[in-house]
Amino acid sequence: MVRRPQGSALAILAPGSSGSTGIDAIKRIRASHPDAHIVASDRDPAAVGFHLADSHFVTQPFDAPGAFEAALEALQRRGVRIILPTCRSDTAGYAGAPSAVQAVGATFVGSDGVVVELCDDKAAFKRAIDGHFLQAEPIAIDEDGPRDYPCFVKPRRGSGGQGAMLCRSQADWRSHRDRFPQALIAEQYIPGEEYSVDVLSDLESVPLVAVARARMRVWEGVSTHIKVIRDEALETLAKSLASFLGLKGPSCLQFRRGHDKRLYVQEVNARLGGASIASALAGVDMVDLSIRLGLGQPLTLLPPKAVTVLRYLTEITI
Repeated sequence: MVRRPQGSALAILAPGSSGSTGIDAIKRIRASHPDAHIVASDRDPAAVGFHLADSHFVTQPFDAPGAFEAALEALQRRGVRIILPTCRSDTAGYAGAPSAVQAVGATFVGSDGVVVELCDDKAAFKRAIDGHFLQAEPIAIDEDGPRDYPCFVKPRRGSGGQGAMLCRSQADWRSHRDRFPQALIAEQYIPGEEYSVDVLSDLESVPLVAVARARMRVWEGVSTHIKVIRDEALETLAKSLASFLGLKGPSCLQFRRGHDKRLYVQEVNARLGGASIASALAGVDMVDLSIRLGLGQPLTLLPPKAVTVLRYLTEITI
């Protein structure tokens, strides 16, 4: 693979480059900004994104002594100007230290730290939107488990759908708790169709565009069969929720339409969604728009096309 010299090229960071979001972001940068210098970062030295980018560096958890400072130094050394919110843990770190990020000449194209923290804490998030948006009722968990079944159980913090499960009995709960010992929350199970909506908001928290997609098939929390749809009610609700929360840049909001046809809020990821590449293939490239937003460039916003996207694995030989 040809490595472009850094020079004066626009340098863009895609954190979390071992995950689907980071890898997809690298692909979209390459397609929409072919002259850019793509920088990948990840905690895994074997991250596949390292072999797709022009340069890379390994990070440590940002709460480790000196880890965040080392990351900032790596950004400054590579001349990174744009940081994309492609990774849960790194998004929280960069969002929580805007002055430090700006000091090294970079722009983090994402929500403020307090908003990122709220969305990451699913219990706090549910309390924040209670009475404003329709959502599944919480179910208390005592020493014997949830008080009502069936219920939907998920980690209080986390991403990628990991640790989320429908528990139909106490036996299900015990098995799930043994595999995921971190703090869990439970809520009413609402059967129906599940949707993700990619929203882009400007840096004043004004929602600009929403792309709805039906999650037709999911593997390890990542959509592999996706249908981009036009749904005015879903798009309007997503924009309203994004405005209420004060989201900035790209975000991914999840909903369920119950058998009663009402839309329920599930959760919000204040960062690029794991399947936002589907929005790009439908004509709304959240990565390109985020970069242009961070650079202060004018945006061209077109309505998404209705498309179906099927994702598959590929290989890289080193």
